[in-house]
Amino acid sequence: MVENLKIESADAGEKEKVTAIDEAAARKVKADVMKLQAECKGILDEALPAFNKAIAALDTLKAGDISEVKMYQKPKDELVMVFSAVCLL
Repeated sequence: MVENLKIESADAGEKEKVTAIDEAAARKVKADVMKLQAECKGILDEALPAFNKAIAALDTLKAGDISEVKMYQKPKDELVMVFSAVCLL
């Protein structure tokens, strides 16, 4: 019984070493993920005001505005670009 306890204790010590290595690796991955998350949040915080402003501008469009553009034989490139962006939203 004492020998079994010694063997189990040695096994537990080995498992503890492996677990400590895994824990250190997991902490490093977590730190990398947290850094990436902070960077992404910064980019998103920077982009959201422009996005919200664009959505608000879309809310001002009326059906007549779109009908007016349909009448153009060859709309300017800038106008085509704007409507392409509107279609993406």
